[in-house]
Amino acid sequence: MKPWQKGFSLEELDALLPNFEAYNRFSLSPFNSVKRPDVANYLSKNEFVSYSNLISYRMQTVRASSSITMYPHEYALGIKRRGDISITRVSLSDSLRKTDEQKVIQHFSGLPENTWFECMTEDTDINSLLGNLFERVGTKVSTFGELQTFYFKGKRRHPFIPELENVTIRELNLDKKAVQPLIQSIEQKLNDLPSFANHHSNYNRKKSWSAVSLRGFSKDPQFIGSPNESKIASKAKAPMKLQNTGLMKDFPEVKSLLQMLGGKVQRVRFMKLRSGEGELTRHTDLEDRDFGLADGRVMRIHFPIVTNKSVKFSMWNLCGEKETHRMVVGKGYFLDTRKPHSAINAGSDERTHLVIDAFASEKLRNLLNA
Repeated sequence: MKPWQKGFSLEELDALLPNFEAYNRFSLSPFNSVKRPDVANYLSKNEFVSYSNLISYRMQTVRASSSITMYPHEYALGIKRRGDISITRVSLSDSLRKTDEQKVIQHFSGLPENTWFECMTEDTDINSLLGNLFERVGTKVSTFGELQTFYFKGKRRHPFIPELENVTIRELNLDKKAVQPLIQSIEQKLNDLPSFANHHSNYNRKKSWSAVSLRGFSKDPQFIGSPNESKIASKAKAPMKLQNTGLMKDFPEVKSLLQMLGGKVQRVRFMKLRSGEGELTRHTDLEDRDFGLADGRVMRIHFPIVTNKSVKFSMWNLCGEKETHRMVVGKGYFLDTRKPHSAINAGSDERTHLVIDAFASEKLRNLLNA
């Protein structure tokens, strides 16, 4: 028997592991899904709970206060205080019938006050049960694109979260008559651009996503990365300086669009998604801690330049719902890329967007108002 088994046989662990199947179904991180060593650990600490083979979870007493944040380093949703009960890895049995729901409700209702529940947001069954019983505090987004919702049983005031933090994608309130001719002029110049550089991201399936820089952290238009990205930072030999590349002078139309957004920007790139098989798999941009809506943070803006009806851009909101959008030429859009998103170009034409990382300001936030 191996040390990680904590004295439990593989047969015992394998018999209990399916109890977490519903939870694991929505787990995208290899570090978050429940595996045999986790079950052994829960059992050894008397933290494993299974009620009538209807629901299973891990139950702990909080030893030290800690914040629950919406993103890894931002926006506290609530505080787990010392002595609170923390219930995680909540998983309903797939064989649960409608007639069994009342038993689960009674079980949860019998738990003590000041109990936290953490469950997968996209698991609609468990969220439906908990949402009818307890206060929904908010949703946590992981770097792997997982969504986990927290509920609280008890009476406690939780931090205020600005309403704009719920936005996934929103069209900017810009003068279309001013924007459209600028976009048309940009489109006529795309063929004069240098070759696009492949984006290094793991979610860039088949290397079908590429870009060229008008403003970035190098004078080289083919340097499209940021020092906030670990793969870029690890290769940097000197501090990177934010600057325009030689391409910016060729696009006065872009400068006009930047002024509409407030003028102060970080990176500005043309980004291309190849036709037919171009795909960006589900991911978040949480590695870059600059993103956000508060002053001084960075808001990502897209202006479609060339697209087609077979381009699908999807985002997952904080309720776990998948939203599929079609961004159209002649308009600008704010995308909160801290939230999970994906893109696919199944059409015969390449998709090219002007992507602007603009510094957040009151003027820019006001453009999100309908």
